[in-house]
Amino acid sequence: RHINLYSRIVKICDVYDALTTRRPYRDKAFTRDETIGMMMENSGIQFDPIILKVFVNMLGHYPVGSLVLLNTAEIGIVFEANPDPSEALRPKVKIIADKDGNKVDGDVVDLAAKGPQTQAYKRKIIKSLDPDKYRIQVSDYFLVLAQ
Repeated sequence: RHINLYSRIVKICDVYDALTTRRPYRDKAFTRDETIGMMMENSGIQFDPIILKVFVNMLGHYPVGSLVLLNTAEIGIVFEANPDPSEALRPKVKIIADKDGNKVDGDVVDLAAKGPQTQAYKRKIIKSLDPDKYRIQVSDYFLVLAQ
């Protein structure tokens, strides 16, 4: 049976939202990484593979709002995606915890920034973190910036 293109798009968005949002019938929301992984496992089965690939590419590897650990041991929140596709793994990140784990109201740093002498990247993302595990409400950081 043929399913309308727009219905296939909405299904992907709806499932992503349902899995990444806390629900009364589930103890926790899935992380973005877990959600994308589950959805990719069902690519071609439950989801149109081409539309799902476009969706994942549109979100980026680290979507805005992702909690991440940097190679400097700092923790940050992805604040803005890098518009250059070749630098997709290097978004702008707001630092919220220093290398010792102390909460800070840090700067927004560009992970595409390189050191002046070495021309090596100053920081990079090591892995995504689960905000619930660290008792971090990511939306609070965006609300403060909006005021």
